[in-house]
Amino acid sequence: MSSDTKAARSWHASSRSQLKCIASHITKTLWPRLFWELKARGLRRDFSEYELRVAPFLCDMRKISVDIGADRASYSVNICNHSANCIAFEPRPAQAAMIRDLAIATGLRIEVEAVALSNSAGLARLRILTKDPGRSTIESANALEDPNRSPQTSMRVPKLRLDDYELREVGFIKIDGEGHELAVLQGAQQTIRASLPNLLVEIEERHRAGAIGDVSAFLTYLGYEGFFILDGKVLPLAQFDKSVHQDPANIGSWKEGWERRGVYVNNFFFLPAGSAGVLSRAVSSVNSEAPSVKREYRCSGVPGNIPVSVISTPNGRAI
Repeated sequence: MSSDTKAARSWHASSRSQLKCIASHITKTLWPRLFWELKARGLRRDFSEYELRVAPFLCDMRKISVDIGADRASYSVNICNHSANCIAFEPRPAQAAMIRDLAIATGLRIEVEAVALSNSAGLARLRILTKDPGRSTIESANALEDPNRSPQTSMRVPKLRLDDYELREVGFIKIDGEGHELAVLQGAQQTIRASLPNLLVEIEERHRAGAIGDVSAFLTYLGYEGFFILDGKVLPLAQFDKSVHQDPANIGSWKEGWERRGVYVNNFFFLPAGSAGVLSRAVSSVNSEAPSVKREYRCSGVPGNIPVSVISTPNGRAI
């Protein structure tokens, strides 16, 4: 790709972003309830990750779901109606307030905790890329490098263990700690042992070297098996090859609108040993549902230049 093409794409992405911000501000000011309802609807149709479609099938209506590193609340919004309720953990105060306002305005069963989760309680330094805030982290081993040189800021945030909440009957946990996943799991060990929830963990070697092996070993110790999804198929974690499935050259940047250029798998499912069929059936349900409306999205296990159809029901609501 030429430098001129890259510059043009960056300009268009920036222009679209600015226009969306202006439109959102006007709608939020004049019609606040409509603003939040539209935002929730948009999040329900967030097809940026295939795993977003799979997650609801791994929840239990009788049990709590937990979204750790909620960010924009994409997962919270998509799993809350498939759970007794959802607890969203997001350490950035403004982002946590946004999720709370969204839940109150729309009546979604989402509780918000504005804390970071780890393996100990106290205060933590949260580092934030201002152009890519979704990569915010308290993980000291994460260099938080950005080839596009986004400005960086930091703040002190409270941190707790998930076990400190003494949750019971947890059915599903999603974790996105930007390199801090192992510490989060260590701080959730009692909760995991007590409830044996299905887990979805984002893990990237670029955030912390050896992270995939460390998380896999820890969860194997707790009686779990790991899997990833590639081209709509469930594969055991033993078949994962980071040089093939997680090449950093394939991940997009904020300057390019996060457009991926090839296969980049960073989401991993962990289920109690012997439960592989649960994930296979969930993926089969997503893949085989007869679509009335086909949309395109790119997921972590699909080459960035290949569109994949996503399922919508006749009333337009994504499954």
